[in-house]
Amino acid sequence: MHFVLRTSRTLNLSIQCQLYLFDSMVKPILMYGCEIWGYVQLKQIENVHICFIRKLLPVKKRTPLFMLYGELGRVPLSVDVKTRMVTFWSKLCTKNSPKLSSILYSIVYNLHNEGTHGCSWVPCIETILNNIGLRYVWLSQSPISTSWIKNTAHSILIDNAIQLWSSEVDSSPKGQTYSLMKPQYEFERYLPSLPFNKVIPLLHFRSSCHHLPVEKGRWNRIPRDERKCKLCCLNDVGDEFHYIFKCIHFRKERSMYIPSNFVKRPNMLKFRSLFTCKKIPVLRNLSKFCKCIMQTVKTSS
Repeated sequence: MHFVLRTSRTLNLSIQCQLYLFDSMVKPILMYGCEIWGYVQLKQIENVHICFIRKLLPVKKRTPLFMLYGELGRVPLSVDVKTRMVTFWSKLCTKNSPKLSSILYSIVYNLHNEGTHGCSWVPCIETILNNIGLRYVWLSQSPISTSWIKNTAHSILIDNAIQLWSSEVDSSPKGQTYSLMKPQYEFERYLPSLPFNKVIPLLHFRSSCHHLPVEKGRWNRIPRDERKCKLCCLNDVGDEFHYIFKCIHFRKERSMYIPSNFVKRPNMLKFRSLFTCKKIPVLRNLSKFCKCIMQTVKTSS
């Protein structure tokens, strides 16, 4: 993993390319044989994945994991591990098969039903299938299309991971504004579209890696409605929306960097449209404006 990161920085590879290298070089090693042992090692291999994406994106150590997954459009490796486990299980469910693995599975399954064998792998497969709504497949224990079970399980597991991510965003105090910037779970287009020095300010602004009152007040446990902006007289909460659209201190910079159609009659929908914009010039100027805001607020506090 560290070799991939070191080489990527030396060659100045894009974030997409680094993720591809991780999936091609590191992930196969982590998941080798996971069809058998994955149910007890999920946390360990996911820690490696998390370590990689935290080193890949220059954010604070305490940045919520849902923001990192969201910006990169990644899902936990457990999705692939569970998919491979279920796929491997489907290959064993072959009646009258001369394969030693199928014969052993039949014996272990019968012992599991009798309660005379404590193999953890069999109940783990049962739990996975139950959680993805395929209990009838487990109960049938009959031959099934490997490609069908693989595609179906993978699709449902991804949907479950996205739903879990969405619930974490909704339940987190930092997710209130982030949910506006991130309406869809996908790889953010600004990451490959902008130079890396322009990516960093936008990434930091989106992931709350700044010293705005709304974030700094959280460190000091100040109630949200008391985290006021100190650069203007509007007496508003100093959050991302206020500085992008309303703060009088940045009136000149706002006219320089933000298109007029966003500035006129600002609202949450325009805030979302601005941060989900696909136009590179708009994203570049937004990054400059975010950098200006963060530097000014930090020096004034």
